[in-house]
Amino acid sequence: MPGDLSAITALLIELTQRIEHQNQLLAQLQQQLSLLEQGNAPTVGESRLVVGPVCLDVAAHRAFVEQKELSLHPAGFALLQLFLRYPGKLFSRLELLPLSPRRVMAARKEHTVDAHIRELRLALGEYGRMIQTVRGVGYRLVPPPERPF
Repeated sequence: MPGDLSAITALLIELTQRIEHQNQLLAQLQQQLSLLEQGNAPTVGESRLVVGPVCLDVAAHRAFVEQKELSLHPAGFALLQLFLRYPGKLFSRLELLPLSPRRVMAARKEHTVDAHIRELRLALGEYGRMIQTVRGVGYRLVPPPERPF
């Protein structure tokens, strides 16, 4: 009997994880549909993204701040690309979780997003402040104010 209970528990855990994953995929699809409806979807083949002093060459997989090249991990690059494509858009941790490595995604640890954001902010230096935390919700990229001549 105890063996049956642990098998049932394991199946319930696996089913719950699958449902969570499907819910994440559904949320991503709904977000993309919303962007398409608003006309804010990224254009296919867009290779350069620039917000303030931050530039991302998507095709070459290179990132720059004030012409200085950054060294980013894949998750940091993916986060920066998303933020630069949609400046000002608020992303929840759950929306950003799929950009983390697969082994982390399987564990469903939202705090790993916080760690990737922290690393990205460090890489951006003084411009790391462009990534704004909305407490209890998520993150967004806020372009720096224009500097007067």
